[in-house]
Amino acid sequence: MALEDDRRLKLAALYDRYGNLVYRRARKLLRNDALARDVCHEVFLALMGRADSLYEVNVGWFYRVTTNHCLNLLRDAGKHSMLLQTLQSPVQPSGPPLGVLLRGVPPDLQTLALHYYVDEMTQEEIAELLGVSQRTVCSRIADLKIVLACLWADEPSHACQSRGKN
Repeated sequence: MALEDDRRLKLAALYDRYGNLVYRRARKLLRNDALARDVCHEVFLALMGRADSLYEVNVGWFYRVTTNHCLNLLRDAGKHSMLLQTLQSPVQPSGPPLGVLLRGVPPDLQTLALHYYVDEMTQEEIAELLGVSQRTVCSRIADLKIVLACLWADEPSHACQSRGKN
């Protein structure tokens, strides 16, 4: 019984510490207060169901799980492109919205694009968040840039054709 009480107290402390972060992240991505509250609750319910220790959870876990929850929700609802159209890309200050740039980009690279271009995270921060090496992030960013170039190319290049694009 004492173990359960300790777990409850730890969960309450995590909610106090990270609840607002989760809500703000969900609201930023979803642009909807009610859905953001729902995602916040779902993230903490997922935390409750974790078999491992609550003491191993950090800000990166909350950030990653919240982002994935939001993207899945938008994909499931068919609103993913609506979210992406509302975001502006720092790739080219006068360029098109990120949503236009990311049409046809695989979901895992869309997540990377959100962290890299929208959140303006460094490769090191993304690597820590995703639990991969910085070299992997660098490689995936290069892949993302190639995919984006292929999607926007008037004439498909050899790199696009070898990737099955255009």
